[in-house]
Amino acid sequence: MRSYLTSKRLMTKLGMLRSGKKSKTLIVVEGVTDYRVYGKIFDLTTCEIVIGESKENVVEAIKMCEAQQLEGIIGIVDADFWHLKTQRPAVLPKTLFITDYHDLECMMLHSRAFEHVFLEYGDLGKLARFERLVEEKLPIWMLKNVAQIGYLRKLSLERNLELGFSQLTLEKFMDMNKLEVIKERMIQEILFASHKQGSYKVWQINQWLGQEKSQDEDLWQVCCGHDLMEWLSLGFALIFGNYNAKKLFSGQLEGSFRLTYHRALFEETILYNALKKWEYDHPTYQLFSKNDMNQVI
Repeated sequence: MRSYLTSKRLMTKLGMLRSGKKSKTLIVVEGVTDYRVYGKIFDLTTCEIVIGESKENVVEAIKMCEAQQLEGIIGIVDADFWHLKTQRPAVLPKTLFITDYHDLECMMLHSRAFEHVFLEYGDLGKLARFERLVEEKLPIWMLKNVAQIGYLRKLSLERNLELGFSQLTLEKFMDMNKLEVIKERMIQEILFASHKQGSYKVWQINQWLGQEKSQDEDLWQVCCGHDLMEWLSLGFALIFGNYNAKKLFSGQLEGSFRLTYHRALFEETILYNALKKWEYDHPTYQLFSKNDMNQVI
């Protein structure tokens, strides 16, 4: 059986690495897919990336590292809903950094990697017909629909509804001609998958969702990147994709984005600038290759 980390065990591991590798920067990330992306971005001759196995582990371990004044250790986690006013933590550890958008997948989707992936899987003629049908550009239509799921995720967290999203199947509650989420059907399906049909009514959840939405919220902060990838993979496979996309699934699409996303795209993010500033302020430790020691903005 796999032995799962706790924040204390992660802290112990970091302490041992710190004492044995005094000059290396230790970067703690949530999971293996984060490792695959950040491993291309950071200089692995001067850094070591440690997988924390959960956001909570990373946050708590970084807090303990700061309390014990262990230097050269930073954490990077998905923001999730932290950029939204109602979810923003009052205080975060100084050496904890968060993604620009909801998660790393959203950062990749929001970048020019989207254009490169579309060249591999998309068909411009089919896309034009789809955009005429829905009367929206693809990214806007994607965000509007997937945000329905994001708001339900947020509602579940805020009201402690304990709804389950791990086995989400978007086809069960979408109009597949327009890739449009049908909200009532979505609520019904997620209540059923969560075994909560007896706990809440569809109309009740729908009413709460109406109170959640805000006109000024950035939907890149509301949407979960995995939901966006699932929606987009269905679009490629069924509607606006070319021959390469006929059997495309979301895990494969995420892998394509990870392969396409590179250092130059990461340099366009707020997260990159925050990390460069940390590197500048801590000259003993190095994050990025020396041939890119640009001046901190």
